[in-house]
Amino acid sequence: MLETKLCPAIGAAEPIVRAQLQLPEAFRDGRISLATVIAPAGYGKSTVMAQWQHALEDAGVRTTWLNLDEDDSDPARFARYLGGALRRGGLDAGTALRDAQDTLLSGGIRAVLEALATELSELSHRLVLFIDDVHFVRGDEVLEVLRWLVNYAPAQVQFVLGSREDVPVPLGRLRVRRKLQEFGVEALKFSDEETAALLSSRLRAQLAAADIHSLVQRTEGWPAGLELAALILEGAQDPSAVVRAFAGNAQSVMDYLGEVLLDNLDQPTRELIFVIAQFNRIDEGLAAAACDAPLAGARLAELHARNLFLKRMDTQGRWYRFHHLVGQFFREQGERQCPELARDALIRGARHLMAQNLPLEAIHCVMRAQAWDLASRWLAENVEELVFSRGYLQTIMEWMKRLPREWADRYPEIHLQNAFATMLNGQPDQSRLILDNLAALRQRLAASAELPRSRLDQLDQELAMQEAHVAGLGDQMGDMMRISSDWVQRWPQAPRVNQGSVRNVLAFAHKCYSQIDQGLAVIAEGKRLFQGTDAHYLMSWNLAIESYLHLKGGDFSAAASAAEQLLEHMRQHLSLMHQHAGHAHAVLAFVHYERDEIAAAREHIDCISENDSYAQADYLILHHITRARLLRLDGDAEAGYQSLLKGREIADRFQLSRAALTLATEQFNWLCRDGHLDQAHELARRLQLDHWPEPDKAVSLDAEKSFRVCARLQLMRDPLDAAERLNPAITRCRDLGLARRETELLVLQVLALSAAEKPVQAQHRLAEALLLGAEHGYVRLFVDEGEVLQPVLNRLELTPDQQAAAHLLRRLTQCAVATPLKPVAAASVNGLFEELTKRERQILRRLQSDLSNREIAEAIFVSEGTLKWHLHNIYGKLGVKNRSGALVRALELGLI
Repeated sequence: MLETKLCPAIGAAEPIVRAQLQLPEAFRDGRISLATVIAPAGYGKSTVMAQWQHALEDAGVRTTWLNLDEDDSDPARFARYLGGALRRGGLDAGTALRDAQDTLLSGGIRAVLEALATELSELSHRLVLFIDDVHFVRGDEVLEVLRWLVNYAPAQVQFVLGSREDVPVPLGRLRVRRKLQEFGVEALKFSDEETAALLSSRLRAQLAAADIHSLVQRTEGWPAGLELAALILEGAQDPSAVVRAFAGNAQSVMDYLGEVLLDNLDQPTRELIFVIAQFNRIDEGLAAAACDAPLAGARLAELHARNLFLKRMDTQGRWYRFHHLVGQFFREQGERQCPELARDALIRGARHLMAQNLPLEAIHCVMRAQAWDLASRWLAENVEELVFSRGYLQTIMEWMKRLPREWADRYPEIHLQNAFATMLNGQPDQSRLILDNLAALRQRLAASAELPRSRLDQLDQELAMQEAHVAGLGDQMGDMMRISSDWVQRWPQAPRVNQGSVRNVLAFAHKCYSQIDQGLAVIAEGKRLFQGTDAHYLMSWNLAIESYLHLKGGDFSAAASAAEQLLEHMRQHLSLMHQHAGHAHAVLAFVHYERDEIAAAREHIDCISENDSYAQADYLILHHITRARLLRLDGDAEAGYQSLLKGREIADRFQLSRAALTLATEQFNWLCRDGHLDQAHELARRLQLDHWPEPDKAVSLDAEKSFRVCARLQLMRDPLDAAERLNPAITRCRDLGLARRETELLVLQVLALSAAEKPVQAQHRLAEALLLGAEHGYVRLFVDEGEVLQPVLNRLELTPDQQAAAHLLRRLTQCAVATPLKPVAAASVNGLFEELTKRERQILRRLQSDLSNREIAEAIFVSEGTLKWHLHNIYGKLGVKNRSGALVRALELGLI
C-alpha cells in the first residue's frame, strides 16, 4: 500500500499569495498551538496552508503534512499515515505508529495514543503538523486522536487544520486560552483587487473593472469559481457575456462553468479526464492501465500545465489529483455520460493496483465498480492479511455491508475474518451472529453439494477454530475447553499455525481450571508448532499464556521469565506498544510487588495502559489489583478502592465474571483488614460467597473464592471452625500444585488458629506457609495481613528442617509489619532521593503547561486518582511539597 500521504506542491498555476492570509505572527513564534482554515470546497484552503508551510520551512521550523480522504476513518489506515507524516517531521514514531495495526488489534486507538503521547513528549525540536481535509474523518476513534492531538499534544508541537466544515473536535479550551487562530470564508474570499491580479496573470486581454466587480459579486468571491471563470474567459469572444451568463450558489456556478469547460474540450481529453477523476490519486502507471493506453500517463503533466484543476501531490510530479470539487463534478459527469468507460477504468485500474500489491486500493475500486466477482474473490484472498497484518477492521466491516450476501457466501473465509474483526472491534454479539449465520451457510453448502468434501472439512476446521478464539476472548471456560479439545482431536493434520493457535486456547482453558501441568504441556507443544513460522502475534499469545500458567501455579520465577521472553519477542517482531506487552508488564508488576520489590513493580505498572476499552480477564485482574495495592501502600487507600471498582466495572461491561469476582474478593479482603466488617459481609452476601462450599466443589471458581471469603467471615464468629473448614481447600491446592493459593489459605488458617488460641497448630501452619513463601518469593502476602499476623511471627521458632524459611522470617519480624515495607530512600548523585520513572518524567514536563491536574490526567490517559499518586511520588523524590516547588527543583536539576 502507499505508506505515506503526499505533500502538496505549489506551482505557478496556484492562486496569488494574499497579504491578509500571511501566517499569523503569534503562530510563527509559537504562542498559538492551533490554526484552522475552514471553508467550503474551492476556497483555496490547501493553497493557503501550503504557503504557510513553505514560510515556516524558510524560517527554519520543521513541518510535515497529512492530507486525508474518505477512506481514512479506518483507525489503522489513519494511524499508518499519521506515523508516516510524523516520521517525515523528524519524530521517531516507529514504536508508536509504525506497527499501529498490532496495537489496534488488541488495545484499540487508546493504546496507540498513549504510546504517541509518550514519544511526542520527548520530541527535541519544534514541529508543525498540517492536516488537510479533516472533514473526511467520521470515525469516533480517529476523531479521538485528533481531539487529543490538538488539545493535549506537548507545547513543541503545533497544528494547522484545513476543513470544509467545523472541525469535529472541541476547541473551546484553546479558544478561551487564546491558543487558537481561526480563518473562515470571509478571510478566503477574493476581493476585486485580488481578482484583478488573478485574471491579469491568466488572461491575455484586460477585463474591464465593471466586469471584474460583477464577476466577484456573482461568484461571491469564491476562488474556485474565479479560477474556472479565468479558464473559460481565456478563449471567450465576449468576456462580458460570459460574466453575465452565470450566477447563484457555488454548486450552480460549478455546474455551469464545468459544463462550459467540458464543451470546450475534445473527446479524447474529456474521456481522459473522466477516467482520471475516478481515482482519488493517480500516477502515470495507473493512468495508462485505467485508460488502456500506454501514452495516457504522459498526458498528466500536460493536463496540469493547462490549468485543468489537476493538482500535483508531490514535488516530484509523480502523483496527481483533481481539486476535490472539480474532481467530484468530473467523476459524476463521467459516470453519467460514459458509465461503461468509468466502470471499465475502475476495473482496469484495480487490476493494476493489485499487481502493485495494493489490495486495499484495488478492492476499493472494484467495490465502487460493483464488480462483485472480483471484489469477493480478492477480498477472500486478502482478508486475513488486511485484518491481521494491517489491522483494517473497520474497512472490512464496511465492505461487508456493501458486498451482496450471495457473493460473500461464495467465500466463507470472508465471513470468518469478519467475525474475528467484529470481535476484536468490541462487538461480541455481532461476531456471534456472523458465526451462527456461517454455520447455517455451511449446512446449506453441504446439503447442496456445492463444495467438495475436503473444502467442507476445511471450513469446519476454520469455523471451529474461530469459535475457540471467540470463547477464549470472552473467557468462556467451558466452551474453551470443549471446543479446543475437540478441535485438537479432530484435525491433527491441520496447518501448524492453526494447530498452535488452538493449543493457545486449550492451554488457557487448562489454566482457568487450575490444571497447570496439562496447560504447560499444551503450551510447549504450541510453541514447537510456531517455531520457524512468522506467526509472531500467536507466539506472543503463547508466551503470555505461559506466564499466566506459571503465575497460577505460584512459580513466580518461571512466570517472570516467560513475561521477559514476551517483551523480548515484542521488541524483535511486533511492538512494545502492543497490548500483549501489557500482559507481560502486568505479570511482572504483580511478581515484583509480591516480592516486595516496589520500585520495579511501579516501573511495570507505569507501562500499563489504563485503557477501559480492552479487557482480558487475567490482565484485568493483575493490572487493577497491583495498581490498587501500590496505591494503598502509598497511603491512598481510597484511590486503591477506586482502582478495584473501576476494574470491576470494566469486567461487568465485558461480561468477564471471573475477573469481576476476583476483584470483588480483593475488595472484600480490604474491607475486612480495615475493620469494615458490616460492609464486607454485605459484599459477600451480594456475591453469594457467604456460604461454605461442599469440599468436592473446592476447585470451582465460586467455591475457591468462597473458601477465602467465608474463612475471614468465620474468623470473628468461630475461628476454630474456620480453620478446620480450610483443610480440604489446602489439600486440593497442594494436589493441584497451586503454591501461592495454598500459602494464602495457610495464612488464613494461621489467623484462625491464633484467634482460637491454638498457638502450636498456628505456628506449625505458619512454618509451612513460610517455607512456601521463601521458596517462591512471597513476601507481601504476609506483610499485607498487617499487625494481626505479627504476634504469631514473633513467637515462631523454626526447627532444623525448616531453616530454609529463616531469612524470610527474619525479614518479617525485624520490620514493623504494621508499617508497609518500603525501600529506604538514599540521595543519588543527581540530587534525587530516588530516580523518577519514565511516566513520572513525562508528568513532570507536563507541569510546565497551564493544564489543570484533571487535564494532565486526560492528556496522559490516567485517572485523576492515578495522577495524584504519581504527583505524590514525584514530590517525594524531589523533596518538595507542591507543583511549583517541583518545577523549581526540576529546573535546578536540569530535568526540564
